Amino acid sequence: MPLCGRAQEILEEARTLEDGAARLIFPREGGKPLGSGRLRKLLRWNGIAAVPHGFRSSFRDWAAEETDHPREVVEAALAHVVKNKVEAGGQVAEALIAFRQILGTNDMLAYLSMMAPRLLELWRVLKLTGSLYLHCDPTASHYLKLLLDSIFGKLNFRNEITWQRHESHNDATKYGNIADVILYYSRGSSPAWNPLYEAYGES
Repeated sequence: MPLCGRAQEILEEARTLEDGAARLIFPREGGKPLGSGRLRKLLRWNGIAAVPHGFRSSFRDWAAEETDHPREVVEAALAHVVKNKVEAGGQVAEALIAFRQILGTNDMLAYLSMMAPRLLELWRVLKLTGSLYLHCDPTASHYLKLLLDSIFGKLNFRNEITWQRHESHNDATKYGNIADVILYYSRGSSPAWNPLYEAYGES
């Protein structure tokens, strides 16, 4: 998509800004943020029969057809909240089809098929500031992470927490099976964070 001369001038001027120095990329007069209706008014003043969201749709189409950027990156560039329920459900279905091709029909596929609609519903009801902690064992954690990526978006993967168990176990002829996995995902890009503290023991 070729840029007009004025757009190119703006980009050249933006390159002179110091890294991390600009609070706003496109401020209005007096350095204040642009109002949500400013672009719509600008289109109307110039007699352009378009709406701002049309430009966003055009960008998404261009990015899909002309680049290899992941879909989540394109959505993040548009500042969209990734996925609605229908879109998330479609991606879960695609993930399960891929699992069937990889795993065949077995207990693991049955488990993932059981978990998929539950995780989708958990994603649906979470607030944008909410988070999900999924406790699982290492035999399924890597499959569940792919499933969660398809629901929450891989940019909302926050951490993988290793939970060490201390109870007795019978692993005399192999490495000790003493850890489980907790997969931590957020619903949106700015999850609420409540630090967890535990009192020190007397020892």
